[in-house]
Amino acid sequence: MGDEEREELLRRLFDKGDELATPTTTKKKQDHIDWASVSSKAGFKSEKELFNELYLSRELSVRDIASIIDIPPSTVRFRIKKLKIPMRPKGGPNNVRGLRKVENALAMLGEDFETLISKYGGSDRSIAKALNVSINTIMKYKAMKAEADAKTSM
Repeated sequence: MGDEEREELLRRLFDKGDELATPTTTKKKQDHIDWASVSSKAGFKSEKELFNELYLSRELSVRDIASIIDIPPSTVRFRIKKLKIPMRPKGGPNNVRGLRKVENALAMLGEDFETLISKYGGSDRSIAKALNVSINTIMKYKAMKAEADAKTSM
């Protein structure tokens, strides 16, 4: 989500003079936030539509959504579960920013991942350094690539 897009969403959520209930992490007080108002200010028909858009369609993390709405991540997690929206697993594909960074770096270099593996002798550390990403990102990228290759060979 770009800065302009995020700012527009924030403007819609929090018009000057409007106040939401004080965000809180306790289950009892979570229901005091007027979710219908939050959703309509953001331009959505319902709370479920808001979370579907941000969490599923735009693939924002729970932390990113919490930052946008200005509530704790635990509240976002609770609402997503309460609305029966499927949670993504922690890490892995949930952290797509690093994986996109790998793909963008490969595109800029004009090389594919296999070429980099042979060029750097398969060293995750060397590949990570060349692409300016973490070693964990390289390991996740390899796992994602292996999973995709396994699906195509079936």
